[in-house]
Amino acid sequence: MYDADDLVKPKKLKICNENQNAIWNYLKRLGNIEETISRSVSDVMSETNEEYPAVLSLSHKEAFEATNELLQKLLNDALLKDLPNDVTSKDLKAKIALEKGRAFIVYLKRATETGFEDIPLIVDHKTKLIDLKLNVQRTLSRKIKEEKGTSCLSWKYFWKTYWLVHNNEKLTDGSKTMKAYGIKENAEIMFVKRLRKT
Repeated sequence: MYDADDLVKPKKLKICNENQNAIWNYLKRLGNIEETISRSVSDVMSETNEEYPAVLSLSHKEAFEATNELLQKLLNDALLKDLPNDVTSKDLKAKIALEKGRAFIVYLKRATETGFEDIPLIVDHKTKLIDLKLNVQRTLSRKIKEEKGTSCLSWKYFWKTYWLVHNNEKLTDGSKTMKAYGIKENAEIMFVKRLRKT
């Protein structure tokens, strides 16, 4: 059995990316989500030690490539498989909170050519509207990128053009929390076009 102290960054690799550091820190703290992740990380670490023997110094590019390779192996783990390749520390925090029961999923109804598509978003009761909007931006940007859609989307213009709505209530105050708006697990939010001021 492994414990959280066994999950240590390889000392010979300099990890420069904030997101990758965040992943290591959260995996260390998880200690109890448990052996599956611990075993996976330990297996990957031992493979990494075999693949990258002690080197006095690696160039930034080599260290970055080695770290990304290790990160991809971690993301291919069964528990982490549904995370996107360009995972951020916020995505990871949200996923961990969801697994521990401190967060829940709300669905963003998005109009498509064939009807509506429900896009899951992970939030908790303390999530503010501004954070929800950033979550929507990240999720939709990823989706658009996957669908090979337009890469140039002005979110400033988008938020001036559309409201987020829950139960026919416009979500207007960026500092209000999900609890204040009455948004609970499996709630649906959608976009509604703003009316022009005349």
